[in-house]
Amino acid sequence: MIKKGTFTGHEEALQLIDGEAVGNSMREIPRKLRVFIMKHATGICGIGKFMKRWGQWKEDKCPRCGEPKDVAHVWICQGEGATDIWEKAVEELEQWLRNANPTVTHIVILYLKGWCFGSNTAYEALSGFQDAIRNQDQIGWHRFIKGWLAKDWAEIQQRYYQLARSHRTGRRCVLALIRKLWETAWDLWEHQNGILHEHENVITRTMGVQLNQRVARTYRQLSELPLSHNDHRLISLKLHMILKKDATVSINRHS
Repeated sequence: MIKKGTFTGHEEALQLIDGEAVGNSMREIPRKLRVFIMKHATGICGIGKFMKRWGQWKEDKCPRCGEPKDVAHVWICQGEGATDIWEKAVEELEQWLRNANPTVTHIVILYLKGWCFGSNTAYEALSGFQDAIRNQDQIGWHRFIKGWLAKDWAEIQQRYYQLARSHRTGRRCVLALIRKLWETAWDLWEHQNGILHEHENVITRTMGVQLNQRVARTYRQLSELPLSHNDHRLISLKLHMILKKDATVSINRHS
C-alpha cells in the first residue's frame, strides 16, 4: 500500500497507482532496499537538502555536478559519469523488457529518457496505450522510477500474453518491473555516493578554491605586518608552496 503522506499529488492520481503491486513487491525485496525505497518515496533521506538542514553539510550541492540536490536530482543529475550510468541502466532495462509488449517497452524507455533529460515527450499510440500514458503522466514519470506504476500496465501486458498464448501473467511482469526499477534507482544512488566519498569531487574542488583564496588573503595580510621572530614562521614558506599542500595534511605538533 502507498500511504497518502508519501504522495504529494492529487487524490485522483493516487487512485491510479497499482498500490497492490507496490505492496507485493515490497514484501519480496531485501530489507536494505525496502528502507531505501521508503526513504526516497517520502523524500527524507541523506541528500544535500536534508544533510544541510540537519547540520551535517554546509552545502546542499550535488557532488557530481554542484547543483542543489533533492531526491529527484539523484536520478536526473547530468554531472560527470551520471549520464553514462543512467544510459547504461536504461539500456539494461530495455534489454530486460524484451519479453514484454514491444509497445510498452518503447513507451517506458521513451518517457523515462524524456523525464531524465527534461524533454517534452509525446507519443501517438492506440487508445489503450494512450490511457496508460495519460494516467502515468498524472501520477508522474518521476514516480515511475520509484515503482509507482499506473494500473493500466498490468492489464495491457496481460492482454499481450493472452494473445501470444504465453503462460506469463501481466501481474508478475509488473511486479518484476517494479523491482527492476528499484534496483536501477539503487544503482544510481550508489554511484552518487561513490562520487561523494571520493577524495575529490565537485564540492571538494570548490571548497579547495575557496580555501586557497582565504589562505592567500591571510598570507598577504601577515606579510604586511611587523611579525615577531616566533611568528615569522607563519610565512616562512612561499605562498605557492603552501597552496600546493593537501587540505587534509596534519598540523605539525610543534607548529
